[in-house]
Amino acid sequence: MEHLLRLFPNIYNNFSNCSTGCYFGWFAIWILHSYYMWTEDH
Repeated sequence: MEHLLRLFPNIYNNFSNCSTGCYFGWFAIWILHSYYMWTEDH
């Protein structure tokens, strides 16, 4: 989990520049959102 926290600043910087990290950021958000919704239903 710690390595993910260290990645967040890099993802955020890429997200701001809207490079590959931009799409990765949206994908990660979508995965987390889908997982949250799935656990809510079950």
